[in-house]
Amino acid sequence: MREKALAEANIAANKLVKMAKIGGMSDEDVQQCMEFPAGPDTTASLSDDSLMSLAALAKRSGLWGDEAGTFIRSASSKLASPNGKTQLMLSGHLQRSVRGRAVVESFL
Repeated sequence: MREKALAEANIAANKLVKMAKIGGMSDEDVQQCMEFPAGPDTTASLSDDSLMSLAALAKRSGLWGDEAGTFIRSASSKLASPNGKTQLMLSGHLQRSVRGRAVVESFL
């Protein structure tokens, strides 16, 4: 039992180190980035690898760890329970107003 727990901890640590190296993240960035999206990403069924990929991309795009974590949290919560506009975007339609009338367009 203990060996399995140590093996899982080793895998998690290796993934975090890989994320930090790919994203150019400091220890503080990694800690903050993993702190914020922990709940919603499991609700949205994001894997650990997906979460860490998003975090590394966000960091390489110029976001700090807490900003990247907040972005991932809000994006995954929108995926977990989308509102009307998000449902339209996910279904491939965009609603816009033309001369006061709502127009739904497909953009896929």
